[in-house]
Amino acid sequence: MPDAVFRPVTVVTVTYGDRWKYLSRLLQFLQTQSAVTQVIVVDNASAKSIEKLVVEGGFQNLVKVLTEDRNLGSAAAYAHALRYVNEQRRAQFVYLLDDDNLPDENAIANLARRAVHGGPLDVFCSLRTDRKYLVHALATRQPLRHARNAFCGNDVWNAIGQKLGFKIEVPPQTGPADLVEAEYAPYGGMFFSSELVDAVGYPNAAYFVYADDFEYVCRIRKQGGHVSICGDSMIEDMEKVWFDDNDTRIPGWFSPGSTDFRVFYSVRNRVALERAWLVTRPGVYFSGAIVMMAHLSVKAALHGAPARLVLHRLKLLFRATRDGWSGSLGEVQLAPYPRPQPSI
Repeated sequence: MPDAVFRPVTVVTVTYGDRWKYLSRLLQFLQTQSAVTQVIVVDNASAKSIEKLVVEGGFQNLVKVLTEDRNLGSAAAYAHALRYVNEQRRAQFVYLLDDDNLPDENAIANLARRAVHGGPLDVFCSLRTDRKYLVHALATRQPLRHARNAFCGNDVWNAIGQKLGFKIEVPPQTGPADLVEAEYAPYGGMFFSSELVDAVGYPNAAYFVYADDFEYVCRIRKQGGHVSICGDSMIEDMEKVWFDDNDTRIPGWFSPGSTDFRVFYSVRNRVALERAWLVTRPGVYFSGAIVMMAHLSVKAALHGAPARLVLHRLKLLFRATRDGWSGSLGEVQLAPYPRPQPSI
């Protein structure tokens, strides 16, 4: 068995709400992994005491629970856990997982083999099989790059150019077939040396709920680290991502199946990320934003989204864009969607 497997790995995960059915399956798996010497679970104000459930499930010898009195979001929770890991100095490697991630049998060992030969700022990420952009990157050998000057990652002008016949060819990456470079990646599946936080710091809690993982990758890369997606380390997500529940004919921002909370924070945080790291031509960026919002709102209305909801979401998108561009982050109060009053 490779030497890398015997180097201690601490797994860090965050849970909230009523998700023990997922977390318990993850903990059962981690108990079978000899390289995992500790699991840190951050309880982000779950419906039931995770500490109690851990004891009842017989996981107490492996698991340390850090309990929060309210849901702080993923960035603050991961930061809390990483501070705890850093203070202990027990782990050589850290593996971040969502509470509904289920790695395959060789996922951790394969990441450890790569990490032991990597630098202290190198990150190796499991392949999340439900994330189409990760699967596509590995299948095509195309590095994952952020689109510059593209509102919420949508390069409107490039898309229009492609429809007109103007195409930009991106050469495939050379190197191992099961490894692809990434400028962005989700927390769930990140594997790195415990030394990384000394150079990069902790996840930014101001990015409440969304885009904090992408922002963390930007900082890792700025410090000289490399982030790679590994095709020989796979994760199955036990829960579907939220946007899969939407009517696919109606864009997610305007769908009754999404929520104001998700729409606002995902857009606001993404805009903040893009202004900080990706926007060099604001005119191109905002003109693309206007075209995109107009197109998607009309499409939503044509496919049956209520007009009141479309107008409400447009206002929400404008606020999210304004707050993100100005750097007004953190948790905020959102006005409820105004439901029509019943006639008497």
